[in-house]
Amino acid sequence: MVFNTAPVDGVEVVIERITSLERSINYQTYNNSFRPETLNYDLDRIWHVLQEDHITDANIVARIKDEIEWRRTHNTEWDLLAQAREKGLFNALKSYMDTIGAMSVPNLFDGVTDNVVITEEGVSQRVTNRDLKQAQAELQASLEELDALAVANLQASKDYTDAEKTRAVEAEAELAQKVLDEKAKRELADVDLQTQINTLGVGNRAYKTYAEMVADKSNITSKSKITVTNDTDETKNGDYQYDGTNFTKSVYDVLTQSKAYADANPMFKKVQLVAGNDLNNITKTGIYFHWGANLSSTQLLNAPEYVSGNALFGTLVVYNPIEGESSALTQIFYPHTDGYGPYIRKRSQAGVFPAWSKLTTSSNQHNVNLITTEGTDVLGLPLGSYCWASLVMGNSFLNMPNAPYKFGRLEVKAGGSGHGSNYKVVVFYPYGRDKNYYMNTNYEANTWTGWKTYKDYDTLLVELNNTYPTKTELSTTIAGSLDTLTKLNYFGKKYSDSDLTGTGLYAAAYYAGYNSTTDSKGATFNSIIGRLSGSGAGDTEYRVYMGSKVSVGVLGNSVPQANVNNPDFSGVCLSFPTGDTGKAQTIKLDKVVSIPANTPFVIVFRKTVLSSFRIGFSSAVTGSLDKRGFSMWAQAQEWGEFGIAAASPDIGYVQTGFQLQLNIESDGQSGGTNPLDSYKPTLVIPPKFYAMEGLETHIYPEHLLVEDHKLYEHDITCNRGSQRVRGYVWTPTAADPIGNYALTWALHDKQKGELLTSATSTIVLADKNAKSGITKKVSVIGDSLVNGTVITQRLLDVAANDSMKIELIGTRGTGTNKHEGRGGWTINDYTGTGRTYYQFTVSGITVIPAINATTYTVGGAVFMVQETAINSGSGTISCNLVSGTAPTNGTTGILTKTNTSGGDSSISFSNVQPVSGNPFWNEATGKLDYTNYLTKNSIANAPDVVVIQLGVNDTFGLTSDTAVADFAVTALPKLDALISAIKATNSAVKIIVATPPNYADQNAFGTNYACGQTSWRAKRNIVIFNSKLIQQYSNKEAQNIYVVGSGYNVDTENNFPSGTTQINAHNTNTVTVQTNGVHPDISGYRQIGDALFACIKVVA
Repeated sequence: MVFNTAPVDGVEVVIERITSLERSINYQTYNNSFRPETLNYDLDRIWHVLQEDHITDANIVARIKDEIEWRRTHNTEWDLLAQAREKGLFNALKSYMDTIGAMSVPNLFDGVTDNVVITEEGVSQRVTNRDLKQAQAELQASLEELDALAVANLQASKDYTDAEKTRAVEAEAELAQKVLDEKAKRELADVDLQTQINTLGVGNRAYKTYAEMVADKSNITSKSKITVTNDTDETKNGDYQYDGTNFTKSVYDVLTQSKAYADANPMFKKVQLVAGNDLNNITKTGIYFHWGANLSSTQLLNAPEYVSGNALFGTLVVYNPIEGESSALTQIFYPHTDGYGPYIRKRSQAGVFPAWSKLTTSSNQHNVNLITTEGTDVLGLPLGSYCWASLVMGNSFLNMPNAPYKFGRLEVKAGGSGHGSNYKVVVFYPYGRDKNYYMNTNYEANTWTGWKTYKDYDTLLVELNNTYPTKTELSTTIAGSLDTLTKLNYFGKKYSDSDLTGTGLYAAAYYAGYNSTTDSKGATFNSIIGRLSGSGAGDTEYRVYMGSKVSVGVLGNSVPQANVNNPDFSGVCLSFPTGDTGKAQTIKLDKVVSIPANTPFVIVFRKTVLSSFRIGFSSAVTGSLDKRGFSMWAQAQEWGEFGIAAASPDIGYVQTGFQLQLNIESDGQSGGTNPLDSYKPTLVIPPKFYAMEGLETHIYPEHLLVEDHKLYEHDITCNRGSQRVRGYVWTPTAADPIGNYALTWALHDKQKGELLTSATSTIVLADKNAKSGITKKVSVIGDSLVNGTVITQRLLDVAANDSMKIELIGTRGTGTNKHEGRGGWTINDYTGTGRTYYQFTVSGITVIPAINATTYTVGGAVFMVQETAINSGSGTISCNLVSGTAPTNGTTGILTKTNTSGGDSSISFSNVQPVSGNPFWNEATGKLDYTNYLTKNSIANAPDVVVIQLGVNDTFGLTSDTAVADFAVTALPKLDALISAIKATNSAVKIIVATPPNYADQNAFGTNYACGQTSWRAKRNIVIFNSKLIQQYSNKEAQNIYVVGSGYNVDTENNFPSGTTQINAHNTNTVTVQTNGVHPDISGYRQIGDALFACIKVVA
C-alpha cells in the first residue's frame, strides 16, 4: 500500500477487499484448463464474495444499533418519547404530594375555593389550574405524537433489516447454486478427460536407464513415448515408442541427429585430404587438413605449394556461404611448415579458380633474413628478404650480379603461378655507394634470364611490373596510406620536436622545401609539418617531383632544370604559415599526393609574387636527421629557369625533419569531428597495488590518464573497498582475508555512456602478522621527494607498530631516517658520474625558493636551487651551477634572484661548500659499483630492499609526448644498469621501482614558475613516463623486480601545500589555492610511505 501523504500516528487504516461477482474462466475439455490450481482460484473467488457479503450484513446491523443508541442519547424527540413512556411518574408524584398535605393539615383547604388562593405572581389558583390543564393537554398530545413517530421509525428499521436479510439469504442461495453448478462441470470434465486418456491409452514417461524402462514395461501403456536420460551406455539414451511388446528407438533422436550432422559437416569435424583429392572440387564450407604421408602433385591436385614434388602439409579452410554458388567460394591454406605464409584464392564468377596468392601478414611483411654462410647461392634462396653482415660475405656468394659492391639487401619474390622454384624474381639493392639496382628472373625449367642493371627507379619499376604480375606493391602503398591516415605510421614520424625545429633559420631562398626517399610503405599525404614560413603577398605554390625526375646526390636530392616544369604533382597551398613560431607548423595542400615506396622525391614551394621564405636548418647531423641539405633556390626566377638545388650540409645547412601526413577535414555534418581521428583514452595502471590492515589504499584518478580524468565517467569494480568521487579507497581490517583482489577500472563517454576503455589490476593484501620479529634493511633512492625525509620517516613510523621492523640505510638524512634522495637529481645523475652541488648556509629566509626553478647569481656565477633545508628562516640551500665559476669554499656573500620563480629576491649566506655527486659511481673504475658504495660508506650488509623513485626531474621540462617517449627509450636502460649494479652485490635483493605522483594544479605552477611551465604539460609528461616505467618493469617479479604505484596513493587536490590569497585587486575575499606544484605536503608524502610499506611487507 502506498500513500501520497503518510497518515499521522494513531490513525486507523481500513483495507477493504471487493471481489467482482463474475466468471473469468471458461473450462474446456481440450486445453487442460480444468486443473486444480485453476479450480481452486475460481472457488476462492466465490468464498471471497460470501465473506464480503457477510461482512456487509454485519456492518448494516451494527450501524442500525448505533443509530438507535445515538438517537436515544442525543435526539430530543427520542428523549420526549422516553418521557412519555415514563409519564406515570407525574401521577405518582401528585398523589404523593396530596397525601403529604392531607396528613400535615387535615381539612386544610376546606371552604377555600381555587379563586381565593393567589400565587406569588398574583395569579389565582383557578387561572393557574386552568393553564396547567391546558399545558398537560398539550404535553399529552406531543407525547402521543412522538410515540407514534417512534413506532413508525422502529417499523421502518425493522422493514429495512428484514429486506437486507432476505437479500443476503437469496444471494447466498444463488452463490451456493453456482458453486454446485461449477462442481458439476468439473466432475463432468474429469470424467471426459479420463475417458479420452483411457481411449488413447498413451502417456509420457522417463527413466534414467534402459534397464529401468524395460523392467517397468508392465506399467507402460501401448503407444506411449518413453525417454531414457542417463544410461551409462550413451547409445541407449533417447526417445522410444512402446507398442505393447517392444521398445523402438526414434530415428529422430536429437543427439543421434546432431552427431550424424556434425560427423558429416567439415565445420564440426575436420576432414583429412587423401590421395585422389582435387582442391578445386572441395567446395563445402569447413576445415580440411593434409598431414602424415606425403602426397605428390599427381596425388593431391591444385595444392598451393609443392616442396620437392610433394604438397605442403597444412590446413585448408573453405568458405562458401551460399552452397552451389561458384563465385561465393573462397579457400585459404595455412601451411604447417615453417617459413611459408598463408595462401588464398577465390573462385571467379565463371567458376574458375585463379592461381593461389600468398598472404602478407604483419609477421612476415618486413622480415629480413640474415645470411651467415659464405658461398651461399643467392638464386637458390627461398622467397623472402635477405641481408648479410659485410662486403666480404657478399663477395663470397654464388650467382651474384657483377656489382662493384656486393653489400646490400636481396629480395626473392614469386613472379607467377607455382610460387615454387619456377617463376621467381631476385632483386639486389646495394647500400649507398652503388646507385644501381640489379634483377634476375627465371621461367620454365628453372631458366634464368641473367642479371640486368637498372639505372633509375622508373625503369626498374616498369621491369618489375612486366615480370612480377602480383599487386603486392599496390597493397603496400594502400596499407601505408591507411597507416598515415590513422597516424599509426607516416613519413617523418621518427623525428623529434628538436629534429623538426632545428637550430637556425635560412631566410634567403625564393624557392624552399624538402627532399628525401620514401621507405617501404611509400607516402600518401595532403599536409606537411615542417619549420617553413613565408610572409610575402600572393598564394603559395608547390610542386612534387619523384623517381627519374630527381637526381640523388651527396648533398641530397635535386631536380635538373629540364624536369622543373614537369612535376608529378603541383598546386596551390590551402594554408601556409606566414611567420616563424620557433616550431614546426602545418602546410595544407589542395590535393592528396602519393609517392611510391623507396622513391626519391623533392617538394618545393614558392610565392606567386616572388618573395623569400624562412626555412629551418640544423647546424649538425643530430637525432634522427640525415646528412642532406634542404631544397632551395636563392634567385628570384620563374619556374624552369633553373634547377632545384640542395643546400650543403657540409657547411652547416642540414635539412631539419619534416612529416608527411594525411588528414581528412570534417564535412560539418558530424559535429566537427573526423571518425578516423576519434580519440580512445589509455588507462595507465600498474599490474598490482599493495594494501595492509590499518593503512588506507587509495587510487586517485588523476594518476591514470594523460588528459583530465574529469572528461570521463569512471566505473570501478572490486569486491573490496568502494568507489568515490576521488577514485577507489579501501582500508583493510582484520576481518578481510589475506589474498589478491581483482580490480577493473573502466571509462565511459560522458555524453553517450559508451564504454571507451578499461584496464585491470590486482590489489594484494599483505599479512599484517607476517615476518614477525624480522628487521628488513631498506634503501630508498630518489630525488627531492625522497630528500624531504617524510616518506622514509613514515616507513619507520609504520614499522614501529608492525610485527616487521625496518632499518633504513643511506648517506643522507639524520638519525635512523637515512636515505639516498637528492633534490633535482635524474636517472642520468644516478647512473653516471653525477653532479656537484654547492651548499649555501643561509639565514633570514621569508619565502623559500622553488626547487628546480629559482635561479640566483653571485660573483658572476648562476645557480639553480635543487634542495632546501630551512627551519625558522635559517638552514641550507643546495644549488647546481648553471654557468660561471663557483665561489671559493667558505666564501660569504649575497645570492641575488635572477628570475620570477618563488623565493626571496636576495639571500645572505655565511658559507658555501661543494657536496658530493653520485654515491654509486666508482671514480677509479669509471662505472657503477654498488659494492664500493657499501664499503666506502661503512654499510655492513647489503639491503634487503632497494626502492627507486625517479623521473620527475627527467621529464618535467619536456615539451611533447614524443619527447617523453624518446627519453624513456634511452633512460630506462640506464636504470636497468643501476639495478644490475645493485643486484651484483646481492642477487636476492628486492628492487621496488616506484611511480612518482602527479602534480598540483596551475595555481601552484603559476606561483612557482610564473609562465615558465604549465601543470597540464607536466602532468602528461609524468603519466607517459609512468606508463613506460610500468611497461618496462611489469612481470619481472621472477627477477625480484617489482613495480609499485605508490604515487597513485597521493591526493593531488587536497594533499599538496596550499595557502590563502585575495581573490583579486577589487575583491578582498580570500580563497585557498595550492602553492607547490611538485612536492606534496606531509599528508601526501605519508600516503606514498603507506603504499611503499605495504609493498615491502609483501615482497621483502
